[in-house]
Amino acid sequence: MLLVAGRQVPLVGGVYLAAGMPAEDLDRILATDPYVLNGVATHSVMEFVPLLVSNGLENLKSHG
Repeated sequence: MLLVAGRQVPLVGGVYLAAGMPAEDLDRILATDPYVLNGVATHSVMEFVPLLVSNGLENLKSHG
């Protein structure tokens, strides 16, 4: 479901990258994050349209 996940530099948070997932499904996954469950983190979701991708990732590219 997630393509990549990692820490921000400096360590002030993290980033997840998910593709082709309905917002409701992503919200359900993020709600299970132990940091969220323990009240020490929140998530902010930002949608974007990938226009340039590396070879092998063409299926992520927007066709619109």
